[in-house]
Parts: sequence; C-alpha cells; structure tokens
Amino acid sequence: MSMYERCCSTAYYAMFHAAKAMLLAIGEDSRTHRGTIYLI
Repeated sequence: MSMYERCCSTAYYAMFHAAKAMLLAIGEDSRTHRGTIYLI
C-alpha cells in the first residue's frame, strides 16, 4: 500500500469515527458504515 492510499484510508476512518462519536453524542447509533452515512 502506498503512502497516498494509506493516508486516504486513515483519513476516511478518522472521519467515520468522528461521525459515529457525533451520533452517539445525540443518542443515535449505527452498526454499519452505511447506517452511519444514512443517519448523517
């Protein structure tokens, strides 16, 4: 995996976990990436 691919992957997961934390803060939860995107 190149440094560029690694950077993109890490950035994606950082945003995903930030979104999950935001949802949990307002009492929502999802079990999947698709569910998180839907709730956002």
